[in-house]
Amino acid sequence: MTKLLSIIGVLVVASVSLAADQRAPVKGQILKLNEPGTITVTVDIGNDKGVKLFDVCDVYREKEEIGKLRITKVEPDQSIAEITGVLPEKKLETGDRVIVDDTLQFLRNLRPNSDVMAPAELGRSYAQTDIRSDMKRILYYGVPWSRGKPLIDEATGYSVSITAGCVVSKDFVLFVEAYNSAMREHFGKR
Repeated sequence: MTKLLSIIGVLVVASVSLAADQRAPVKGQILKLNEPGTITVTVDIGNDKGVKLFDVCDVYREKEEIGKLRITKVEPDQSIAEITGVLPEKKLETGDRVIVDDTLQFLRNLRPNSDVMAPAELGRSYAQTDIRSDMKRILYYGVPWSRGKPLIDEATGYSVSITAGCVVSKDFVLFVEAYNSAMREHFGKR
């Protein structure tokens, strides 16, 4: 019984540390497109803002997500990032907004066998951190979003973040539903 309690204690500590490790979204922009023909860019966020090696960044132009980056070198006030994806018919430009988003990174790493304790509580916790940092949005998964339809939630007016690259599991659904519920509750209190 003692062994079981110690295992449960470790799992509870692990789930709490996941929530505690969450950062508010780090926002920056593309400073420079590196050498023509290369697949890297320089962004204006570095370890002074909490950026870490291999962080995944989402790239936006206006309200549309147009690409993804992965941090390959971190300096105090800027980073080098590898371009890992760009929408067809789009090219990255200097000035495009870059966001390191712990909520989406957590979901992209969540697997059916991850043994996450209390995924709904984590979803609410991540939503509260995002709300405090003014990242108000609804997470979307399921059938592909309609081409041409604005990425705006009709009920709240919040932007919609598509959870592409995620494995939809029971824990994923619990997390996302709790996250979106917290966002909608916040909207209702405004």
